[in-house]
This record gives sequence, structure tokens and C-alpha cells, in this order.
Amino acid sequence: DLAQRLERMQRVLMAMDQHRNQLESEKQSQLEEIATCERKLKDLTDPELTDLDIELLLSLPGGPEKMGLLLLGTEERWRRARDGVISRWEEFQKAKEDVESARQVQIRLRDMQAVHEEQRRVLDQVRRKHGESMEARAALARRDRMIRGLEARVREAAERKGADAEWGSA
Repeated sequence: DLAQRLERMQRVLMAMDQHRNQLESEKQSQLEEIATCERKLKDLTDPELTDLDIELLLSLPGGPEKMGLLLLGTEERWRRARDGVISRWEEFQKAKEDVESARQVQIRLRDMQAVHEEQRRVLDQVRRKHGESMEARAALARRDRMIRGLEARVREAAERKGADAEWGSA
């Protein structure tokens, strides 16, 4: 049973491989046919005329009219190509302006980042100085309270000494 299943699977794989090869072959032949058709279409729409072709065309009945039509077609293709080049040049100039504008924005952004960094450093320095001044102010307030306290003790001591002196003389 297992051997039969393996054999069937092998046949299916071989058939799939054969079908894939056949499809690849068809694809290749269709690609070649498409390339041939594209060359023929290009020859019909954009003929490359030699001096002999022009002389032959002009010698045929209705040749000068056909030659005029060919020249008009060539001129129209040239105009389209020129217009395409002009529009691409305009797009390029606009893109160039956009790139320059973006470059200016990047420069301004870098400048703003540098200014922001400088502001941050200055702010940190101001905060540090403010902290130092607050500590100095607190120390000054403590010393001021200590001095007032000492002055009050000195007055009290002087008042007591004066009172003791009055008691001692009485």
C-alpha cells in the first residue's frame, strides 16, 4: 500500500515537472513572438528610411504625399519627445527646489536643536545657581536667627547683671 502510494506520488511529480517544462517552453516561444511583434510595430511606426527608401517612395504614385505624412509623423514624435523632455526638466527643477527647501529645513532644525541644547545647559546652570543661592539664603536666615537669639541672650544677661547689681547695692 505504501509502495503504491509512493509510486503514484512519483508519477504525479514527474507529470507536474513535465507540465512545468512544457509551460516554460510555451512561455519562451510567446516571449519571442512578442519581441518579434514589437520590432515589427517599431519598424511600422518609426521607420528608419535610407536614401534609397526615400527615392523609391518619391517615385511611386502618391509617394510625395506619403513622404509628407511620414515627415509629419516624425515631426509629431519629435514634438512629443521634446515636450516630454521639457516636462521632465520642469519636474527636475521642482524636485531640486523641494530638495533645497528640505535641506534648509534640516539646517534650521539642526540650528534649533543646537539652540535647544544651549537653552537646556543654561537652564541647568540657572537651576544650579538658584539652588546655591537658596542654600545661601537659608544659611543666612539661620545665622540671622542665631545672631538675634544671641543678641536677645546678651540683653537678658545684661539685664540680669544690671538687676543683680541693683540688688547687691540695696
